[in-house]
Amino acid sequence: VYKRQGASHDFDKVFSIESYEKRIEFMKNEAYEKEKNVVDYLKSKLGNVEELYQGWTAIRVFAKLPKWIIFDIAEKFQEIEKIYEDEYKKWIPQDYVPHILSNFFPGEDYVSGSILNVKADEAWRRGYRGEGIIVGNMDTGVDANHPVLKNSYRRISAWYDAINNQANPYDDNGHGTGTMGFLVGSNGIGIAKKSKWIAVKILDANGSGTIAGIQAGFDWVANLPDSLRPHLMSNSWGSDDATSTTFWPNIQSW
Repeated sequence: VYKRQGASHDFDKVFSIESYEKRIEFMKNEAYEKEKNVVDYLKSKLGNVEELYQGWTAIRVFAKLPKWIIFDIAEKFQEIEKIYEDEYKKWIPQDYVPHILSNFFPGEDYVSGSILNVKADEAWRRGYRGEGIIVGNMDTGVDANHPVLKNSYRRISAWYDAINNQANPYDDNGHGTGTMGFLVGSNGIGIAKKSKWIAVKILDANGSGTIAGIQAGFDWVANLPDSLRPHLMSNSWGSDDATSTTFWPNIQSW
């Protein structure tokens, strides 16, 4: 279950704060203050609250709750906007077939049609190859040992696994490694081939995940200090509901 408590921050106020670290502190304080009464009540009634997670890029509380207390808090706390079941679902195309990572592009220099379509080769000729840029990716993970990606992994504060809490990067699906390859892969594969990468695993081996896990990924990226946060993020996944704005507050927080 997750509970929206007026999920968006006042972003006009947030971005009037010049310091990035102070903006983050403000959003955390605002979220935790708005969540406090509900969380304290849950703890007083249940003791240990299963799978409790307090999100702050969007103001949401996630928890595994018995049905009786869901009805209880819905009636007791007017500040709760809505209560949802946190559905485990697939966030990459249903017909996507994972690729064998060892077959993901040849080892020689390669310029694909997609590189030509976006005129990346023209940017390279003008000297723009992504030097000094950090690219982030939220997906099924990344194979950090892949030949076209292993030399561009940043390593410092560069990986978070919201699925299995593993310390080192991996990809048990292949989708995330593919998208990262298109972003920064060597051998003429990636558009910004001189950039460094960081990654967040928010989707499992089936390309599926929950709102809680995805929110945790957004929160982790936003919590990086200003000196380590990425210059841009790639999210090559999405809802089958084209009108969904579930993650809009999270995106705004970045």
